[in-house]
Amino acid sequence: MRAFDDLLGNDHSVNLHGVEAVESEHILSDGINMHYGAFEDLLFEDSFDIACMIELIEHLFEPEVVLNKLFETLKPGGIAYLSTPNWYGADFQFIGDAYRNLRAPTHIQFFNPQSLTRLMERCGFVNVVIDTPGILDVSLILKHAPTLINQIDSTDESGSMRCIAVRP
Repeated sequence: MRAFDDLLGNDHSVNLHGVEAVESEHILSDGINMHYGAFEDLLFEDSFDIACMIELIEHLFEPEVVLNKLFETLKPGGIAYLSTPNWYGADFQFIGDAYRNLRAPTHIQFFNPQSLTRLMERCGFVNVVIDTPGILDVSLILKHAPTLINQIDSTDESGSMRCIAVRP
């Protein structure tokens, strides 16, 4: 629960749940009800006010299946929060194939703000808002393409994006 103290303050009446594919001793579960297995197989219909998927969707073979399940787990009016790499972000476009972690087997889905918005809407979400924090991963650019640093427009989208959407 310590990870959520800034968000919750002293209100520890919040019921937190986490899902991991496999059980591991490295998972910090202090105050979190942990569930193990495929998220799509868990039964949580209309159960949560907020659901978060942090840097996960890009690793899924069937992101639409998982987002449909995420939609079902939220109560009406519930909020989904996702973060994922922005494939159209300036840093990834400059680095290109030089950044091996952007390819399978680690990253198998690639999104940009438009494609993620369409996917969220296909899964039933409304009021989809996506932003790119505007902070390029300069360390990656310096490492892989130092001569390109002067070509970057500070208004370019960054390599990460955040999405907030609502279940109606």
